[in-house]
Amino acid sequence: MGRESLCRKQLPITAIERLALAVQPKECLPLELSNLPRGVYIVWSGELALGTGNSSVKILSRGGFVTQEELQGATASGKVVFLVLNSADAALIHTKHIWTPGGTSVIEKLLQLEKVEIDVYRGFSNPNLVEFKQIFGGQLVGQALAAASKSVNPFFLVHSLHSYFLFPGDKSIPIIYRVQRIRDGYNFANRSVSAFQSDQIIFTMTASFRRGESGAEHQLPVPCVPPPEEPKERFRMIKRYTGKNKPPFCILAYASDWIFLESALRPHGWTSGPTGIFTDIKVLSMDHSWRVPVPHQVPSTPCGEQSFTPLYQPPKLTKVFILNITPA
Repeated sequence: MGRESLCRKQLPITAIERLALAVQPKECLPLELSNLPRGVYIVWSGELALGTGNSSVKILSRGGFVTQEELQGATASGKVVFLVLNSADAALIHTKHIWTPGGTSVIEKLLQLEKVEIDVYRGFSNPNLVEFKQIFGGQLVGQALAAASKSVNPFFLVHSLHSYFLFPGDKSIPIIYRVQRIRDGYNFANRSVSAFQSDQIIFTMTASFRRGESGAEHQLPVPCVPPPEEPKERFRMIKRYTGKNKPPFCILAYASDWIFLESALRPHGWTSGPTGIFTDIKVLSMDHSWRVPVPHQVPSTPCGEQSFTPLYQPPKLTKVFILNITPA
């Protein structure tokens, strides 16, 4: 048991709530480690060295847990803070207890994945949960997010995801989720997840996670805007390419990022100045989603709208651009 970590187990929220009510904090000095009462000891702060020889020494840090018997002979360089489960509550950290029928909701059990290997998980469907012929799309999104979440720092929270449904899923066949670790930074992590059935990819998702910290937020009233025919044109090249699909869409994709960062930062007093460059803050787009309802025709007066979520902490910005195109 000493080789496991609660951080790696990714317990469901109901199990975490039960643990929070059952554990008791306890500070221990190195000399006290061999005289503790029976129970399970979860490391909250500090480090433990388990084992006696160099080949068998295991360092246990935050999230790792051991029984009282495994603490015999353990050493520490300083004070260790434990969250202690007594013997009667020790079963709370075991998978069999977590997913006992009636112990969690149907949805939560549906989102439990079976680990195949590192970053590869197997999900199953409940044919009686939603009355759809194929796999419900929300199940794919939820299970893919569950798979991605297992590979990131447990203190990171998802703040953005984009999904694509490629083929209908068969509820009678297990789903294999493969996670690709795109980036791991101090404040952000990115993951790509692909779902397979019978060696065919049926679904993909990219997700971005950020450290769960609060920051600057603002909310402005929605302004009154003129109708599409009144504003002056900003991108005249669009008219020249009307009827040719790829060039105007590339231009519109470029336009969708136009002056967006400054619009979000202005309420906080940050402006780029006449040079168009921010000198006292670094800014970048973290999330960019673009939806084009009518892909085959671009009118001479396309209408676009922009929106963004609260600015959590500079330079972390999430934004969405939605282009609504009506045939001319």
